[in-house]
Amino acid sequence: MTKEEPANGSSNPRFQLLTKEMVEGFDFEQILNGTESADCREYQDLFSNAQGVAAENGNENAVTLYSALGALCGFHFRPDDVNDPYGPMVQMDGKRSPIPADFRPVADVVASMAETATNGTLKARLCDVAWLLNRRRVDLGLAAISAYCQIVRDVAAGTKKFRFEGSNSPCSAQSRGLLKRALSLAMMKSVGLGKQEEADIRQLVELLFHAASTGINLRDVHRMAKLALQYDIVPPLEVGGSIEAWIQKNAAVDDHSRLDLLRLASSAYHEGGSMPDHFRCRLEIVDTLVRMAQQVEENSATLASGFLSDAISELHGIPEVKERRRELRHRLVDVQTNISEEMGRFSQEIDLKEIIDDREASFEGLHLRDMMFAFAAMSHSPAPEELRKQATKSIENHPLSSIFGQSFHDRDGKVSYRAAGADLMSAPTDESLRPSIAQSERIRREIFAAGDIQTARRLIVSAIFPAPFRVDVSAACSVHLK
Repeated sequence: MTKEEPANGSSNPRFQLLTKEMVEGFDFEQILNGTESADCREYQDLFSNAQGVAAENGNENAVTLYSALGALCGFHFRPDDVNDPYGPMVQMDGKRSPIPADFRPVADVVASMAETATNGTLKARLCDVAWLLNRRRVDLGLAAISAYCQIVRDVAAGTKKFRFEGSNSPCSAQSRGLLKRALSLAMMKSVGLGKQEEADIRQLVELLFHAASTGINLRDVHRMAKLALQYDIVPPLEVGGSIEAWIQKNAAVDDHSRLDLLRLASSAYHEGGSMPDHFRCRLEIVDTLVRMAQQVEENSATLASGFLSDAISELHGIPEVKERRRELRHRLVDVQTNISEEMGRFSQEIDLKEIIDDREASFEGLHLRDMMFAFAAMSHSPAPEELRKQATKSIENHPLSSIFGQSFHDRDGKVSYRAAGADLMSAPTDESLRPSIAQSERIRREIFAAGDIQTARRLIVSAIFPAPFRVDVSAACSVHLK
């Protein structure tokens, strides 16, 4: 891994020593001969192994070249981020794995390799990164679009396959990522807009959309329909109609998947201006959510109330559903009364003796007036930046528990607040930090109240009342956090 700050001197990563002379006359794609993989992560492993062999043979130029190729293939691919599609694969303790900006000193060499590469997967990566490093090289951006299209066509033809992809479908999640990146480049005015490459990628996505619509894989339908709708490749009304036709033909689809497709169809109709169809799809979503609530109500009132809440929210903006909304609200109240029976309680005992001793020492020898002033100034709320910093650290230390959404309930079981899970692949937002901040602040305040406030109150009462009339309000030396 490399440091976050630009390295200097001998701390520079080895691939920054790459020169055009090392590349000229060297068949750096020989390592990929015979592989059927269309996945850059597998290429990273191949280049890493080749680097080790070259080191054993004392071929320093090959070591540097394979080090560069391994790093280029090891980026974290983020096709949803148009301007920064490649991030570090690993990042911790102030260090990270390579990113495209690390190759800026050798951008010309990366461009040279991109021009000569013939392997579709490697060429797409090299052309894309070379264009990111020098956006005046429009030819490399266009070459990246064509290479991405070729990868998907090779997968469709069965000559290439994706890693961990059993069906190896051209409509898979990995294909969708490549197509979306190609579309992002094609839609840029400075790269592909209005050029043949844009027409090629749009035609490919349209063909895949129609193929998925006549297939049996629900996820393929959802991925291609969403892509076609987002980039206006297929008319929105056609997208909505195709999705509904697929749902009718595949009636056995599970309700969760049905919801995903209905929501996409609803968005397509809305974008196409067909409001009756839009409202009809949303009412189908409501019916599906109510049916899901009925199926789980006996076993989980919490889950059932969540489905009913979503159904009520879905009715917002739909005309002539006042009675339906009232009915669902009454039903939600009935279901929520059983939530308290499903909730458990966890406690953790904390020894407060040291906190109490410190507070007693700070009040020792003070007059009553000084005690009152000290009591008023005992604590201040942490600065917002400090709260964000602590919450971010908590997410880093406990990533698994942070990726799930949370719901907070009042005493009657009603949902008072919903929080989305944290996205570990991007910087945390205030919304994703809010649950962690709330939990840490609750614990801090309970400890402060039991350890400091109760101790201070006891000492102040002791100073006010004479010993024969003293009231015992001593704090316990432990607190149970629930």
